[in-house]
Amino acid sequence: MRLSIFVGLMLAATLAVGIGSYMAEAGGWTIFLRVVVVLVALQLGYFVLILITAYLAPTPHSETQAEEAQPRKEATPVPASDPVTRPREN
Repeated sequence: MRLSIFVGLMLAATLAVGIGSYMAEAGGWTIFLRVVVVLVALQLGYFVLILITAYLAPTPHSETQAEEAQPRKEATPVPASDPVTRPREN
């Protein structure tokens, strides 16, 4: 989720709680505390979402580490009498 979308939805949730509290005839400090609680809860939820996303994302080095963990095969030596590797005689 983009940050601008999160801020917009957080603003909408804050307005909904504030207006709902006002319509329920809550006091000014009660409305303020409810709004603050909603803002803190949304921030914590977004932070946890980011942590989970970062934890579950594959690392760019995971494939390299998996390849390094496998034993390497030894190269087969080429005999000197092989016509491909033997230098040409002029």
